[in-house]
Order: sequence, then C-alpha cells, then structure tokens
Amino acid sequence: MKIAALIITKNEEITIAACITSCTFGDRVIVLDSHSDDATRDIALKLGAEVHTRPFDDYAQQRNAALEIAADYDWALMIDADERCTPDLAAEIAATVRFSPNDIALYRVRRKDMFFGSWLRRDSGYPTWFSRLVRPRRARVVRAINEECVVDGGEGRLQGHLLHEPFVKGISHWIDRHNRHSTLEARQLTDELRRGLARLDTLNSAYASGRRFLKQIFIACHAGPQSPFSICIPCAAAFWMALAGIATANCVRCLNT
Repeated sequence: MKIAALIITKNEEITIAACITSCTFGDRVIVLDSHSDDATRDIALKLGAEVHTRPFDDYAQQRNAALEIAADYDWALMIDADERCTPDLAAEIAATVRFSPNDIALYRVRRKDMFFGSWLRRDSGYPTWFSRLVRPRRARVVRAINEECVVDGGEGRLQGHLLHEPFVKGISHWIDRHNRHSTLEARQLTDELRRGLARLDTLNSAYASGRRFLKQIFIACHAGPQSPFSICIPCAAAFWMALAGIATANCVRCLNT
C-alpha cells in the first residue's frame, strides 16, 4: 500500500522540517505551498519532499487540491505543518493500511496540543477525533475553515496521536492566527445557521458536527464572546494544568476582549 503525507503550507519555515521528518514512514511527502515568501519551499525540497504551488483560496479547496495530487496513492495522511506524526502513530498507520477493509475510507486521529513541552489535555478540546488518514480517491473536504471530510465508505479510529505545536511561532502569532480564524468561522457559522442548525450524527463534541452545532447555539442565542470562555474553563478544569493551562486560557481571553 502506497502512503503519501499531504502538507499545505504558507510561510512555514519554522515548522516544516520537523513535520516532514516525522512523516518519513510513508512513500512520499507532498507539500502544497501557497507562494511562501520565506524558506519553506527550499527546506521541503532539501528534505526530499515533492513540492507544488497553488494560490490559496480556502482550506477545503487547498486540501482537495492536495488530494488530487495524491490520487495515485492508496492512502493519504493530511497533516498540518505545525503537527508531528509520533513514532507510535506512524507504526500504527503502516500496519493499519496493510489490512484495512476495502469499505473503510477514513481513519480519525486524536492530537495532543502542546504548550512549550506541556500537554494541554484539559483545556484544548481533547479528545477530538480529526479526519486525517483517507483514501484520496474516495474523499473530499468541505467547509472553508475548520474543515470536515466526506468519504465514500466507512471510518475507523487510530489510537496513536499527532503532536500539535500551535505556539511554536510564539504566543503573539497564535493570537493573530486565531483572530483571523475566529472571524472567518463566525461568518461561516452565521451563513450555515441561516440554512438551519448543523445536522447531527452525534452531540458528542469530539466530532466536528457536534462542535459546530454547539458553536451555532452560541451564535443563535447571541451569547457574548466571554461565554465560551466562562463555561469551558470550569468544565475543562483547566486549573489542573497549572501554568500551562492558565497561560492558554489567558490567550483565549485576550482574543475575546
């Protein structure tokens, strides 16, 4: 079974090397770059990745373009530049694709959000099951941001984890990025709400549909931006994460003021 790792990038010179080297268990690493003006492309090429360029329109279209490039592969791992595939997950993927039933077209993966070496287990939405390992000819990505994957077939789960390093470029970059993303998602959720609340397969927030439904409820109730903060922090017991959890919660509060 041939496996490709798919990474979409834009100015990821800080993160791309670690991501690529964590994916060497596969047959090919494919980078789809959105005209970076830093060293992202050069670093990827030096590490043996196959690099393509496409102007960025939205995340779903970018991932679909990457899936088309990987159409000749049996499986594709969609991974972000600030994520790393752990050795346990890499071994599990290699073993799983060898014996996966033909009716399975997607495997979901959890990830550990890291804050300068500490796992933010209680204040990062864990465990959320992300659609990451797919049969590229039987998958398409929808939603312009916080994407969801639609497949022709069933799905399974992998027990290994991705490591997510959202703060590797610094806290100010994390805040700026989430400001942009929260604005884009608010517009998207509002448009979706006009067409009706999200169809649910489950209310479990570990799935994208459940999380989207809960966000739409906040919008429909005209809840202020402080509401998710004031509810999620006690429920998630972020104080048990001591300094790491408090620092992350303060970052979220900064976004909402």
